Amino acid sequence: MDIDDYCELAKSRNKLKTNSALARELGLSHNSPTAWKTRRAWPSDEVMIKLAKMAGVDPMDGILDLNIWRSSGEAISLYTRMKKAMTAALVLLVFSFFAQGLIPFETANAAAYPAQSFTSTIYIMENIVRTCTWFAPIY
Repeated sequence: MDIDDYCELAKSRNKLKTNSALARELGLSHNSPTAWKTRRAWPSDEVMIKLAKMAGVDPMDGILDLNIWRSSGEAISLYTRMKKAMTAALVLLVFSFFAQGLIPFETANAAAYPAQSFTSTIYIMENIVRTCTWFAPIY
């Protein structure tokens, strides 16, 4: 997503017709969204959080995107990798809640053999981590 997408989503979700109306909702001058779209300026972190919320996007993604847009050189790739790693970590966290259901031991059997159940969980988690870091390597 780019700043144009955030602005358009925020306008459509909040039934705003113009960039001036969006700026008013954000408490800014009427030409701020235009300056962002032409890349002459970027919103502050606080404004980006409000804009992301208005657009229905996680504010953490908004802040990471903002830092990607206003960075240069190697920092762009670092922020991009951070965003991918955070996404992979979230997938890992959500999947970990379901990992117990993927273990081949019955619940009663797992209670009788807790070490095997734990070992299976660790094996599954290691494979998830390997998969996630393959998509978003962290150096």
